[in-house]
Amino acid sequence: MHQIRVHLAASGTPILNDPLYGDGTQLFLSDLKRGYKGRDDEKPLISRLALHAGGLTFTHPSTREKLTVTSPLPNDFAVAVKYLEKFAAGKSRR
Repeated sequence: MHQIRVHLAASGTPILNDPLYGDGTQLFLSDLKRGYKGRDDEKPLISRLALHAGGLTFTHPSTREKLTVTSPLPNDFAVAVKYLEKFAAGKSRR
């Protein structure tokens, strides 16, 4: 996880909400949706490090069998992706 964060930050694309290598950018619905009401008490769509492993493949230490473990997107990530797909398609970042 750490090396991914370092490389992405060095390339100018830090991970959202990365407290160590990030740039402080947060993702709000008001940044995506025109005319959004409720900015005063708005919370970020994702309020933690926006990094998720959808699947990991490794060799079992005893059987030597390849195993794959998968995990669906956490709810906050799924909601953010839904809004990004709906409102940010083709929109450049401010």
